[in-house]
Parts: sequence; C-alpha cells; structure tokens
Amino acid sequence: MTNCPQGKRIATDEALRASELSYRRLFEAARDGILILDVDSGRITDVNPFLIELLGFSHQEMVGRTVGELSPFKDIESNQAMLERLQRHGFVRYENLPLETRDGRRIAVEFVSNVYQAGDEKVIQCNVRNITERKRVENEINRLNAELEQRVIDRTTQLQAANQELESFSYSVAHDLRAPLRAMQGFSNILLEEFSEKWGEEERDLLTRIKKASERLDTLIQDLLTYSKTTKEYQAIVPVNLDHLVRDILTEYPTFQDPQLNIEVQHPLETVLGNKSGLIQVISNLLTNAVKFVAPNRPSEIKIRTERREFTVLLWIEDNGIGIDPENHTRIFKMFEQVGGQEHEGTGMGLAIAKKAMQNMQGSIGVVSHFGSGTQMWIELLRAKSI
Repeated sequence: MTNCPQGKRIATDEALRASELSYRRLFEAARDGILILDVDSGRITDVNPFLIELLGFSHQEMVGRTVGELSPFKDIESNQAMLERLQRHGFVRYENLPLETRDGRRIAVEFVSNVYQAGDEKVIQCNVRNITERKRVENEINRLNAELEQRVIDRTTQLQAANQELESFSYSVAHDLRAPLRAMQGFSNILLEEFSEKWGEEERDLLTRIKKASERLDTLIQDLLTYSKTTKEYQAIVPVNLDHLVRDILTEYPTFQDPQLNIEVQHPLETVLGNKSGLIQVISNLLTNAVKFVAPNRPSEIKIRTERREFTVLLWIEDNGIGIDPENHTRIFKMFEQVGGQEHEGTGMGLAIAKKAMQNMQGSIGVVSHFGSGTQMWIELLRAKSI
C-alpha cells in the first residue's frame, strides 16, 4: 500500500527518476549550450550535445577541465575569480563573449552561470547561447543607421544651401524687381497729376491701369517675401494676451477705423501660447478679409470671441460676408488662390502666410462657411495662464 513508509519511498524514488529523466531530455535537446560544473572545483562534470557541436570539442575533452582551460574560453576570467563571484552574487554573466571554435569559426555568445540546488548538493550550470546572428543583424542595423544618419546630414546640408540660395534670390527680388516697379508707379503718378489734362479719357484709363498693375505686382512681391520670411523665421513661443492684442490691432490699423464697421469683441479674450508679431499678422489678415469680402451695399458686421477647450483656445472671427463654398475651404490656404471674385482685390497670399505663421506657433487655422451665409475663421493655440 502506498500509505506505508516503504510505499511512500518507492513513490518518491519514482517521482525523482521521472524528474531526472525529464531534465535529462531537456538537457539533451536544448538549443543552447549547457555546462554543469562542480561547485567547489569549478570543473566540468557534464556537457550537452549542442555545446559539443557548437565548440567542436568532444564530451571527453571537456569533462574534468575548468571553463578557462578550454581554448574558446581562454579570455574568460580565472576559475577562482568566477567561483568567488558565484559565491558573492549567485550568478556570473557575460553579455557578448567572443569565442573561436576548434575549427576556427568566430562566434559571439551570451554566457550565464548560476548556482542551483540539486538534491542535497549545489551545482553550477552555465548556459551558453550563440548570438552570432543577432550580433550580425545588430551590426548591420548600426551600419544602416550610420549610413542613414550621414544621408540626413548630407541632405540637411543640401537643404541649407538651397535655403541660402532662396534667401539670396529673395533679396534680389526685393531690390532688383521692386525698384523698377516703384519707378513705374512714380512716373505714372507724375503723368496723371501733371499731364492728364492733355489726354483723353481712354489714355488716362490706360495709364491708371498701368499704375494699378504695377502696384499690385509690387504688393505680390512683398507678400512673397513675407511668406519666405515666415517659412524660415524662428518665432519664440510665449504667453500672449489676445484681449490686449486685438484691442491694439483695432486701434492702430486705419482699415478698422471706418465708422460703418460694426466690430463686436466679446471681452475678455483668452491668453494663448504664441508669437506676438505672428499673431498680429494672422489676426489682422483675417479681420481685413472679413471687412473686404462683404456683399455690396451691406455694412460689415464682425464678431470676435474666444472659446476655451481643455488644453487649447480657439479665436473665432465671424463675419456676415459673402461666404465660401465648402469645396474651397482647403484651397483658400494655398498660395495665389483667390475665390472671392475679381472685384475683391488681393494677391491670394494672405491666408497662405497666415497658415504658415500658425504652423510656426504649433497652432492651426480653419474655416466654417457656406456661400451666402458669412464666414467663421478660427485659429487654435495652446492655452496659457492669463497675464
């Protein structure tokens, strides 16, 4: 019966043999190298087949020797030093140990030694994992990363050179093209003021058209320069009180002093993280559009308000103008795009400049509108503490 002492001993022996058999099967089939060492001497007592195949030494050649006495491990610390470390810490680990096998192959391994309790005795088990392929892949990744980094450096250098050329071109445009345009404007003014009485209505109309065309081209060049400057200019991000900023814009810009304008500001407006000069450019542009794109013989009505969200603030500029078809909501933020008709003068650069300025401030800009029902323009920035 199993309840008697002899029966219990037999059951225990059978369980122990089953456990040993299970371990032996794992030992023999493992795809990592395994060494079993004597805990006192550090000498090898057993080696599994995988390590024999990996290193090229027979079972007999390895058993009875210390790890350091095997030529592949000749650069490992001394047997005594390893045993002392095992006593202190219970394990020894080498992350990337280079080895040379018996047939001259160079491999890299992870080598981990641990002290285990085996029945009444302690033994040292060393696990040796071949990481040669992993190291090859890591080295290849490092090589590709270094190559990619160099490509990025080269490309950045090329872009910097291109930006410098673009900047030089911008200065050339500013000086070489605008100078003759201003001469055309000046001479046109002189002719219209001093000699217009000698000409007929058709001649005066043609000269006026020349003057306006030169002025429009001059404005377009100035807008292009502004866009170029906004694209490459660094803008410091600081708290900006929109209430103060909008008051200053409405007070200082003559466009907004027209008594026919009805501009309503829902004070107080919020404080945001942005750039003051950039926001002046954006808000004044949006307000100018709100004034410009209004139906004939209809007074402009503009409302300015802010909307607080969890982390951001939206500034809304709403008008009662002609509105914008939804199909043009993306188009209006592109360069040279005009959707308001030829009766509304402009270069088509204002909203492109505004969008670039908002991107520089890590913000965004958008529109809510339908043709004939007014327009709601909005900008969104991170919310800041009131100042």
